Amino acid sequence: LVRFGGVTGEAEDDISKAYWMGRISYNKGELMQLTPDSLLYKMSYHRFGQTMLDGYLGYDRARDAKIHPEPVTLSSLEEVFTSKHWSVRVYRLVPPVSQDQAAFSGVSGDT
Repeated sequence: LVRFGGVTGEAEDDISKAYWMGRISYNKGELMQLTPDSLLYKMSYHRFGQTMLDGYLGYDRARDAKIHPEPVTLSSLEEVFTSKHWSVRVYRLVPPVSQDQAAFSGVSGDT
């Protein structure tokens, strides 16, 4: 479950809270950078780059910025619900492919 304010401009979403969690957890006041490789970033911005807002693809209203143009892919999660204004996003774990299933389907389990 992810709370995301990129469409509505809601400043109290999970990405904004990650900034404060990082600031509190670091003793020297160093700030945590949310990178495109982080799970929170991927869950928040999955498919968001194809969304047109304010004349831009992938424009995040809460942070007043365009997101990284690369498509965000999720390999071990599957989106099951996104609310109308993207405020709530729900994902589920994709079960890993077992060796037996991989052999039967011809798919490699080493992905």
